Amino acid sequence: DEALADLEKAMALEPENQFLFVDRARTRLAAGHLEPAYDDAMTLAGLLPQMPFPYDLMGQVRWWQGDYQKAVDLHQRALDRTSTEYGQPGAGRGEILAHLALAERMNGDPDSAARHLEEAIELRQDHPAASDYLLLGTLFHETGRTSEAAGAFRRATSLDPKIVVGDAARDTPAGAAEQSLA
Repeated sequence: DEALADLEKAMALEPENQFLFVDRARTRLAAGHLEPAYDDAMTLAGLLPQMPFPYDLMGQVRWWQGDYQKAVDLHQRALDRTSTEYGQPGAGRGEILAHLALAERMNGDPDSAARHLEEAIELRQDHPAASDYLLLGTLFHETGRTSEAAGAFRRATSLDPKIVVGDAARDTPAGAAEQSLA
């Protein structure tokens, strides 16, 4: 709440500063103030329609609200804005793809989710996240790609040995073998 109060003061001094809308939207999302975060993102989309961030943030809000199809649509709009057509090539593409994958999985499309998450991982290979590989392993497991699932789960635990690898990993042949050795 203190961060939001500081942002409100800054916005009163600089009402045209788009970066303050970004900061306030992120802060509101993190604080669970979903509709105000969505409203800030909508305002920013009106000011800078070519920018991918507002659509990605609106997709995150809809994901948290359980409207997974709308989240997929909004993340796709954000992804579209990372093309050269909009003048924002690559801008946050890996993060947007990861958000899209989460929304697609919850919307019942694990194949698309796996494809988009693999692309996100490739784009963010300089900063791999164990959680990405954990989700990828789960998606592979859900789509019957058990050996790939085991590899993704191994990569997740190599990045973060304390990450919880649940039933999906244990249900793969490699996962069961690893559990029996532990």
